[in-house]
Amino acid sequence: MRVHLNYLGIPILNDPFYPVVAHKANDNFEQPLQLLAKQIYFIDPVLNQEMNFNSKFELTL
Repeated sequence: MRVHLNYLGIPILNDPFYPVVAHKANDNFEQPLQLLAKQIYFIDPVLNQEMNFNSKFELTL
């Protein structure tokens, strides 16, 4: 994901792997970043149970 965001000119803030580029102002929301996990699955380390979450949300581009 880091390489794709960097290519689009919206690198991850404080990412040491890719070179620093001129950032837009932090309050510029003309093109807000949209990330969406359609599904998240993991084993809860406390309960030792499988946890599975699905989202019905869609991104608006």
